[in-house]
Amino acid sequence: MELIFGGLLGGTALALWALRAPSSGGVNQPEGLPILGDTISSTLHFDSYVRYSGDKIKSNNFQPLAVCLPGKKRMLFVSHPDDLQYVLVDKAANFPKGEVTHERLKELLGEGIFNSDGPAWKEHRKISSHMFSTGQLKHRMEWVFQEHCRVLVDVVEGTLAAAQTAGLDDASLDAQALFNSFTFDSICAIAFGTQVRSLEGDAAGVRFQRVYDRCNAIAAGRNLQPEFLWQTMRKLRLGAEGEMAGGMRILNDYVYDIIRTRKAEIEADPSTLEGSKLDLLSLYFKHGRDKGREFSDEYLRDVVMNFIIAGRDTTAAALTWCLYVLCARAPELEATLLAEIREHAGEGDISFDDAKKMVHVTAFFFETCRLFPPVPIDAKLCVEADTLPSGLAVQ
Repeated sequence: MELIFGGLLGGTALALWALRAPSSGGVNQPEGLPILGDTISSTLHFDSYVRYSGDKIKSNNFQPLAVCLPGKKRMLFVSHPDDLQYVLVDKAANFPKGEVTHERLKELLGEGIFNSDGPAWKEHRKISSHMFSTGQLKHRMEWVFQEHCRVLVDVVEGTLAAAQTAGLDDASLDAQALFNSFTFDSICAIAFGTQVRSLEGDAAGVRFQRVYDRCNAIAAGRNLQPEFLWQTMRKLRLGAEGEMAGGMRILNDYVYDIIRTRKAEIEADPSTLEGSKLDLLSLYFKHGRDKGREFSDEYLRDVVMNFIIAGRDTTAAALTWCLYVLCARAPELEATLLAEIREHAGEGDISFDDAKKMVHVTAFFFETCRLFPPVPIDAKLCVEADTLPSGLAVQ
């Protein structure tokens, strides 16, 4: 079996966990140490692993990168577009997420859409897809993002004004933290019908995000540890795994409160499930009612956690990269983008229809996502021996 990760150097790279190294040539094998393998180099570059792996692949003419860690299956990082198409689409059934990834993310994502395969994944996709129709984008999401954009602008302008009042020549802002709060508040309104004001300093929302980011980092760190080691530490609640257990109690309490509140609102007025513009939780409640099935709170918890990731992390990362490109890589584009925005939306809110007319803005966004993917790595397990279009044999 092998596991594939995706998303390096402007595409999604795949990383394959392998029981043994592929015998085919062309694989870039870092110079690891006996027994320890690539543990030291992987640990030293953990916080910038996407860039580190990408540089390794690039330096070897974009050949796959093999990484070996003690107590783990071998990983292969691949980035060839034909290989990505093959693994993610053409032969997706042979490359599921698999139990290794599922176990590492179980506390955070449970059985949600980003941590499931097969029928469970298909059910999540069927129910949630109704929330992403053109009608929902235009009539529900549009005004939510407009409202929270105005709050974001007020926060930025307020910070700059306070700095000026204090006689400071400059003011610094953590753009990614602001974008995280912006998208968190937005997805909570869109998907769960919950008003969160973390952009404005709401303590519970800010705490949730801080704890969530820490738990996410701990779960990611499991990729470098032998399975038996972190699983034993989790069982005994030692070190970071003990911190993870405490953090998950905070996250679960917050999410279960969202579920209880939404349930109470629907029980008080069942007619809310008859509308065409339903939030995500309402879609699940409606699906359960129509199928004569009641989803447990644990099942709905997994739904909420997965879509917080979908709505917060990916969008915030994309916005942060866009700002980085405008500030550090291509500042000359700012005038062109602003001119196009003003041409179609003036100085007011940008509507869904306005955005569709913005050719340069759309191209800028897509190119930024191509160069700096918001989801840079995607892990897949190879179930049966196969050969990728590039000629690489995987098992």
